[in-house]
Amino acid sequence: MITSPLDIIPNLEKDRVESWAFECVARMNKQDFRTEESLSAVSTPPVGSDALECFISAALLADWACYSKPEDRVNYVRLRSVMTAFSEGFRVYFSSPEDGAPVPVGYTGWYPVAEDIFERLCSEPHNITNRGFMSPLREIPDGGAYIYLFNYSVVSSLRGSAQSRALVNDYATVLKSVPVRGMVTVAVSGDGSRVAEKFGLSYRGDMTHDGVAEKVYAACL
Repeated sequence: MITSPLDIIPNLEKDRVESWAFECVARMNKQDFRTEESLSAVSTPPVGSDALECFISAALLADWACYSKPEDRVNYVRLRSVMTAFSEGFRVYFSSPEDGAPVPVGYTGWYPVAEDIFERLCSEPHNITNRGFMSPLREIPDGGAYIYLFNYSVVSSLRGSAQSRALVNDYATVLKSVPVRGMVTVAVSGDGSRVAEKFGLSYRGDMTHDGVAEKVYAACL
């Protein structure tokens, strides 16, 4: 009996989880998830639990299903490193068809970064050559945090839908509960840029990640 959408996500090692995600994305590309009226959100399980490993796999699958270009997809090692360092900022959204198992179709994530990382993203994005330097702090500092918006995405068949708007609104509600001194994000699509602007972030310039230009948006609050 499925009691949580994570019950259907396997707990796999790195090499196997990447193969599993690749195979699942091929099947998901043939599905239209607009038939579902709403999505169910699952927050990050406790660090060290088997459920967390399944949650990371679900987020990886959601990410790969949302981004068609390999260079835009998250690296499993980095995703796992971030989620185990600061786990509380992530949510995975599942479509739950009546005639099938739940499917991870989107996810959101944020984490606190050091002030110098925030300032570098704001003032000199053109000198940044890889997203990997944006490492998370393990807790929110006293006095508030500089927040890196790690991700907000949904599969292509749900873009512009009521489900997609609900995901973004849920993300905004979560962020309002965080003591924020500033926000920054890196957008790899027009949808990402529009959401950044909706959140009050302004374009600061382009950085590169593995040779690909990406737009940096930031705001001090």
